[in-house]
Amino acid sequence: MGYSIIVACDSKNGIAKNGKIPWKLPEDMKLFKLLTTDPIYKGTDKHSTMIMGRKTFESMGSKSLPGRSSIVITKTLQCDCKDVVLSNDIDVCANITHKLFVIGGQDIYKHYLNDINNCDEIIMTKVFKDYSCDRFFSKYTKYLSYFPNMYYSDLKYDKKEDVYYRFHIFSKKLYTDIDNVYPYLNNAQEKQYHDIMKKIIDTGDYRDNRTNTKTLSIFGEVMRFDIRNGYIPLLTTKRMFIRGIIEELLWMLKGSTDAKQLQNKNVHIWDDNSSREALDNLGLTKLKEGDCGPIYGHNFRFYGAEYVNCKTDYTGKGIDQWKNLIYTLKHNPTSRRMLINLWNPTQLKEVCLPPCHYSYQFYVSNNELSCMLTQRSSDFFLASNYNTMTATLMVHVLCHLTNCGYVPGDVIHVLGDTHLYENHIKQTNRLVNRQPLPMPKLVIKNKKYTTISDFDISDFQIIGYDYYPGIKAKMAV
Repeated sequence: MGYSIIVACDSKNGIAKNGKIPWKLPEDMKLFKLLTTDPIYKGTDKHSTMIMGRKTFESMGSKSLPGRSSIVITKTLQCDCKDVVLSNDIDVCANITHKLFVIGGQDIYKHYLNDINNCDEIIMTKVFKDYSCDRFFSKYTKYLSYFPNMYYSDLKYDKKEDVYYRFHIFSKKLYTDIDNVYPYLNNAQEKQYHDIMKKIIDTGDYRDNRTNTKTLSIFGEVMRFDIRNGYIPLLTTKRMFIRGIIEELLWMLKGSTDAKQLQNKNVHIWDDNSSREALDNLGLTKLKEGDCGPIYGHNFRFYGAEYVNCKTDYTGKGIDQWKNLIYTLKHNPTSRRMLINLWNPTQLKEVCLPPCHYSYQFYVSNNELSCMLTQRSSDFFLASNYNTMTATLMVHVLCHLTNCGYVPGDVIHVLGDTHLYENHIKQTNRLVNRQPLPMPKLVIKNKKYTTISDFDISDFQIIGYDYYPGIKAKMAV
């Protein structure tokens, strides 16, 4: 007989603190009752059976629950409640022929996860907050390959608890309807990444390049992401460094080209390219270490201004493309000239790395703001999602700063040379074998800002980000 695991866990997979569930979510309790009181047994002497440890039973008030039988694994507990069986044999359920639910705690979950081949499904409430728990559920993402079907609810918010949460079902069987609670999960947005990765591996050309590591390369790919209702296309099949993505975007939009400013925030995206060795190899001996030259930030805010160094004040020099874009969005939103161009051929020899994502075009329709990002070169495993997220975050910031009531629409990512470095193939194969989890949401918390200089990392809240562990890969320089 197979069984179902029911679990509620926080953002760090915590399930209990001091012997109790540290949150109170009425909708979670309602769903638990709905799932464990199977209607097929109504009017009969049969019940669904729940198996649990002593502490879980005590946290439920040490009593039986209506319409359900309980098996409590314990060596010490005494109880004569109706529909409660005490046992010191954790495998006591082996011969049960009706519906069985494993409901905790930590050791009970661990035992039954070790028998994952007999588990029909994991039913999970994921609570997106750290409650400093002392008991935990296993890192469940390592088990998801056993469950071909995934279902989930939309993000929910409990005002009293001040927390977002989501219901999941990871199942071996295909549901056609679950009381309309769970839409079928087909994360086509993230699947685009996987499809392109597979295409590169299957059809890509081996090519030499400026680094000493060859690439597998294809040309001319397009991804389209729906970012309405706050959803953002942040990869879930590996953990992404979202703090670094946000910090880099703010750094660029404020016009900076000083990598040490990012280093001071423990963001090291530009360290290798702006190292003393890298700059000297490019003949940029006049630039101090950490000075990237007239890269993204310079071209966003001071396009065409003669570059001296990263410490120079360029106020009033060159073209402020960011400022001009905001003006046009406010006063002429149907313009076909709402572009930001980061490619300046006259200064390419002055930069530590020519821009990879070099053009942003914006479009307003039905009060929705969309962005098309064009990229000449994409290190697809390491950097592509960074770039998609940069455009996504930019749309959110522009909707805020223009104060015109715009809401996010689509992000279209156009890719030129789309490649995987040969030393990333192993990591790529690991990633594409993972099943995407639901998309998270973004909220900009401060509603009073009027310029990009007002923004700080703390103003960006990522809600409902659930992910597999990160996959390390070395950047080719």
